[in-house]
Amino acid sequence: KILNDLDRVMDEVAQRQALKTGVVRVAAPQLMASTLLPEIVAAYAVQRPAIRVELVDCAVESVMSRVFSGEVDFGIGPERDPNSDITATTLFEGPLRVVFPKGHPLEALEFIRWRDLLSYPITTLQGQFTKRLALDLRAALRDVTLSPAHEVSFLSTALAMVNAGMGITVCASYAASLVALYGLELRPVHEPEVFRSFYVFTRQGRSLSPAADDFRRFVFEYIGERPLLGRPQASVSASPDT
Repeated sequence: KILNDLDRVMDEVAQRQALKTGVVRVAAPQLMASTLLPEIVAAYAVQRPAIRVELVDCAVESVMSRVFSGEVDFGIGPERDPNSDITATTLFEGPLRVVFPKGHPLEALEFIRWRDLLSYPITTLQGQFTKRLALDLRAALRDVTLSPAHEVSFLSTALAMVNAGMGITVCASYAASLVALYGLELRPVHEPEVFRSFYVFTRQGRSLSPAADDFRRFVFEYIGERPLLGRPQASVSASPDT
């Protein structure tokens, strides 16, 4: 028993030592890496000043491939097609919001519906974002078809177009800080309320370092304390064998 207790104490000391220093690399889509994640990294640095967190901003479709290649410890991003080599743990579910310039007719509406949005030119993001949104709306509003006036690669482009008077756009709620930089309005949309799930991606068969696992836990805690982002995951388990 004494030897078991000693082993446990030594393990705890080793864990604490490992958390004093280290580098954690995290892949995230460009939008998340320029809005939500810097806030999280800055808050984490206050608690763990000797651990450096490096953000690898990339295209949404590249997040899981960077996790698989080992370029990063883990990734954070929206739902994508399942991959047997990647474990996806739900981080939060965020509602889509509408973005429009000040003085737009939508501003006068107390309750904005998707039917109201589709009366105006709308810019959406290329790829799965637009495809999934079209399917969601078709399932809820069978007589409504999403026909974007423009499809772009980055939300910053869509916001610049809205700022220039080229209609409206939609985005996840966590992008509020970027929307504010453009001086635009961000409002909820109803009937239906459309959510997008965001995940932490880790690789099957590879364990996280103590520093990476500590930051992963911090991410879940940070999101869980901010209900305005959406519906958070209730808790996070111990580091998976990823």
